[in-house]
Amino acid sequence: MKLAKLNVKVRCDFGLCRNYASYEIYEQGVLAKRKIYICEDCAKQLFELLSKEFVPKSPVNLINKAVKKQGEKLK
Repeated sequence: MKLAKLNVKVRCDFGLCRNYASYEIYEQGVLAKRKIYICEDCAKQLFELLSKEFVPKSPVNLINKAVKKQGEKLK
């Protein structure tokens, strides 16, 4: 899946939005009518919704990792 900035005037595909699209979402080799056109406002709302749904896992803290290794060696 790819995201590209638009240079032409196209309406946003989301709901009743009447703004012009700023981005297009598409898959390589897809017809133009299968692309999704989205404005900046809808893109921000979509990003907020997706970021609540898919929360990235935090990396392991190096200090906690060292403490766990020491605890394993002591046993």
